Amino acid sequence: EEAATATPATRLEGIAASAGSGPAEGIAVVTNDPLDAGRRLLEMDEPVVLVTRLTDPAWSGLFRRLSAVVTELGGVISHAAIVARENGLPAVVGIPEVTRRIRDGQRLRVDGATGIVEILE
Repeated sequence: EEAATATPATRLEGIAASAGSGPAEGIAVVTNDPLDAGRRLLEMDEPVVLVTRLTDPAWSGLFRRLSAVVTELGGVISHAAIVARENGLPAVVGIPEVTRRIRDGQRLRVDGATGIVEILE
């Protein structure tokens, strides 16, 4: 019973944009600023899942340091989806309000083949 009531809050669904090499876990970094993301990535040792509204070429250099990408906007041909595929990362895009629904520091599992993002803690 308890697991069933927890499921809707912990599972978000979007567009499966890049399968990568399978589901990936990491700590959420929620930001809409690529410079902020870059600074924060330098301070973190563990795998990072970028959670942002959308990406553009200013974000491209950060992808190689990520374990996965989750965006609010976009589709299978969006910048985030294409660059995630180029870097072999799972990506889920098009999750409404995702930058408000996921908090910094939460542990996530991103399955880019199914479009499911799970909030683990």
